[in-house]
Amino acid sequence: MNKNIKEKLHKLLWNISFAYRGYYNQANAAKSFANRVEEQMWASIYESTVKDSAWMKCGISPGRWAVGYNFLYVLFRVLDGMKPQSILELGAGQTTKMVNEYKKQNQNISHITCEQDEDWKKELGNMLHQNVDFINVMPLETIDFMGAKVKRYSGFKSLGGVKFDLILIDGPWGSERYSRIDILEILPECLADSFVMIMDDCQKEGEAATVALICKKLESAGIKYKLGVYPGSTEVRVITSWDKRFYATL
Repeated sequence: MNKNIKEKLHKLLWNISFAYRGYYNQANAAKSFANRVEEQMWASIYESTVKDSAWMKCGISPGRWAVGYNFLYVLFRVLDGMKPQSILELGAGQTTKMVNEYKKQNQNISHITCEQDEDWKKELGNMLHQNVDFINVMPLETIDFMGAKVKRYSGFKSLGGVKFDLILIDGPWGSERYSRIDILEILPECLADSFVMIMDDCQKEGEAATVALICKKLESAGIKYKLGVYPGSTEVRVITSWDKRFYATL
């Protein structure tokens, strides 16, 4: 090939590559901006919703590793409206603080939290200024699941046999192909007749795949449900029993 032609072809390919990188970066920047705008919208909705609450008095610090305002808004609405009595929480943090506030109005509420980090449990105890024995530290283990390596809480299956009407899933640390699969071990037996499940980070492949498996389990058990999506800085998906479908449409 003529040297001049080769140089022109090389320059053309470089320009195409540069243009593609620019387009890709612009698309990512636009998506990131849209997510920030949505998160600000959820922040405004959340703040206006809780400002006159009779029980939600503690400060919340959403974002980064913690859940976002979309998750917190749905959680508040469920706690305030549905008034769940048996709560399972996978991953301790800002949701733990809100549930703890909710429990102060009814000491008979059952609340079980699974957490992988003993130091974080101690830190939360300091934040809440109380004993946090309801937080169960379960170290992570890696298993083969449907052809993928997946992290899960060791000993989680011991929670089988307990009925929950609210399940919050923001832990453990994510995996790529399937993520946060723990709840699949005890479904559908762990569900009360009326229930709400809230799962964070569903913009990721692993969490989205697990939501699909949860829905498949419910369908196999003949349980009618409603699935709702709340986009924001992360995507939150809500699965409810049919009688509580309102919480999937807020």
